[in-house]
Amino acid sequence: MKVLAPKPRPPMRTPKGTPLGAEEIADLEDWEPELHRGPSLQVLVTRMERAVLESLCEGKSNRMIARDYGLSEDTVKSHLRNVMAKIGARDRTHAVSLVWSGVVTVKVASVTVTKRCPHPEAHALAA
Repeated sequence: MKVLAPKPRPPMRTPKGTPLGAEEIADLEDWEPELHRGPSLQVLVTRMERAVLESLCEGKSNRMIARDYGLSEDTVKSHLRNVMAKIGARDRTHAVSLVWSGVVTVKVASVTVTKRCPHPEAHALAA
C-alpha cells in the first residue's frame, strides 16, 4: 500500500516572484485585516436568522447549529441561505467576513402582529 505524504509547501514569494525572507514572513504573521471605517450596511433579519449567523461566526457547523437550536440541518441551511442573500454574501466565509469586519450590521426586525376578529359584526351588535 502506497502512503501519500503531503507535498512540501513552496516558499512564499513577493509579487515580483522572489522568495520572502524571514523578516517579511514574520511581518505577515503579525498582520491583521483593517476594519471597515465607513458606515455599515444595516440589515434586518429574523431572530432565528441572527442566532444562526452568530453561531456561524463562532465557527459552528450546520449540524452543531441544528443540534443547539433543535432544528433540522435543512432548516439551518434555509436560514443561512436567507441571511446570506440579505447581506449579499457569496458563501459562509464571506458572510462571517462581512459581519466581523463591520461592513454589515445585523439587526432583528421587530414584528407587530395584530389579530383581527373573524366576525367584526358580532362586536357591533354587542355595543
